[in-house]
Amino acid sequence: RELSVKRRTMDAAKGEERKKSEETLIREDRSKMEIRSLECQRGVLHQNDGSVRYSQGNSCVIVAIQGPMKVSRREEKIDEATVEILFKPISGAQNAEHRNYEAMLEGCFSTMILSQFHPCTKIGIVVQVVEDDGSILAVAINGICCALIDAGIQCSSLINAICVAIDNDNMLLDPTAKELQSAKSTITLAFSSKSSGIILSQTTGLLSDKSYNDALNVSRTVVHKKVQTFVRRFFDGVFLRSAAPKKTKGNKKNG
Repeated sequence: RELSVKRRTMDAAKGEERKKSEETLIREDRSKMEIRSLECQRGVLHQNDGSVRYSQGNSCVIVAIQGPMKVSRREEKIDEATVEILFKPISGAQNAEHRNYEAMLEGCFSTMILSQFHPCTKIGIVVQVVEDDGSILAVAINGICCALIDAGIQCSSLINAICVAIDNDNMLLDPTAKELQSAKSTITLAFSSKSSGIILSQTTGLLSDKSYNDALNVSRTVVHKKVQTFVRRFFDGVFLRSAAPKKTKGNKKNG
């Protein structure tokens, strides 16, 4: 009887060790549902109409906005502005993944920018990756949103995004590059601040409907509470600084 109790205890301990070894998505510096710190600095490039340096943790991009500006006859649209986005890696030439990012970003922001107010013009957006420590597509989306605010480009709503790493039922929000290596699948989701509807959904790997829906619900809540709140505060800061009266030097009166 004592041997059977010991055997069950040993089997249970082995089961726990096996479960821990199978759990590849492990995070020590923050909780699984916690995103990295957000930072944004505006006006970093003085020769552009709008620019920001945006970072989530160590992942960082510089986004520059030019326009509305003149456009060539070949690119001209009579009833709206042409929106062009260039995604530049840290170094070297673009690859297929970077061009795919450009297509997805243009699909997101072409529908949100009120381009009908600027027909026969072009709005150019350049995303320069400074450091890629994971979730770079979501970081680029959030950076572009802040840069459009800095440039004063009118949009129908804000667009904010987050990346989710998934391994079976285990989820990590805003994963780093190291955490992404252990993930069996990832999802990058972008939401409209106006309707909370999905603007972009990009997945890699295989995942179940339950895993996707769970990630969708969690992402929508976190984007609304964390990312959109941060961007709205950034917008309020830009608006208040632009609305503040400029200081003028008054003439001194002779006593």
